[in-house]
Amino acid sequence: MFKLIWGITGTGYILQELIDLMVDLQNNHDIDITVILSKDAYHVFKSVREMQ
Repeated sequence: MFKLIWGITGTGYILQELIDLMVDLQNNHDIDITVILSKDAYHVFKSVREMQ
């Protein structure tokens, strides 16, 4: 298994594409991903979650 740390800084304009890519990497390529969010990214994720 390959381990990867992925840092997200917070623009959010390709957020769904990033999530889809991470899911694909974890499910189909045996990669364990740890995501680190900046303070701004945290607020973007929170806003997107509230809109869904």
